[in-house]
Amino acid sequence: MKAAAITIVVLSLADAILTLEHMARGVAFEANPLMADLILVGAWLFILVKVGTTVGAALFLYVARKYPLARNMTLVALGAYALLMVWHVRFLLCW
Repeated sequence: MKAAAITIVVLSLADAILTLEHMARGVAFEANPLMADLILVGAWLFILVKVGTTVGAALFLYVARKYPLARNMTLVALGAYALLMVWHVRFLLCW
């Protein structure tokens, strides 16, 4: 579970960086309106808040790992980030 929590955080950072890259190319936008507003304030603030929030959530899931729901939600988060990375790679390869 520790490796899963770390992987979630790393994928969150990759998502933030790739989102900024896609936005700079004009091929994507930030879907979360709150995070989109943070991007307008500054890229570093966007990354800090996005990854910081993910660290908090991953830490919570790791601490609660003895509960089946927390383990399942960890797997859901990993799956969601895996799909998101496929989306990012698609944009990298196609644009």
